Amino acid sequence: MMSPSVRHIPARTWVVCRLKRPKVDVLRVVNTPDRQIELDMNGAIPDRGAYVCKDLIPLRRKHE
Repeated sequence: MMSPSVRHIPARTWVVCRLKRPKVDVLRVVNTPDRQIELDMNGAIPDRGAYVCKDLIPLRRKHE
């Protein structure tokens, strides 16, 4: 059990590099039923989603 002064920080796994990052550091993209990919800024779109990092430097390194 966590002490009352320690807050839980939700973590999400980034789909490109498989790193876990705090939820505030990632963006959620959603594949909608009409086969469109949308950026879910509020986390409110109910469809299947994946998380990508707000920092694109790791993405650039992967493709070099």
